Amino acid sequence: MGGEMDQERSMGLLIFTDEPFPYVDLRVDYSDNPLDELKKLWRYTFLWQKIIR
Repeated sequence: MGGEMDQERSMGLLIFTDEPFPYVDLRVDYSDNPLDELKKLWRYTFLWQKIIR
């Protein structure tokens, strides 16, 4: 869709709630498997949220 002929190498995920800032803001740039990398980040996000909040 972006005009690139090769496989996708980047992926992002934004989740908003009723707060003025994103609840989740994750991005993977230039990876051979961005979906798997994003899944790893997703799992760690909730571990960090327990520490931060």
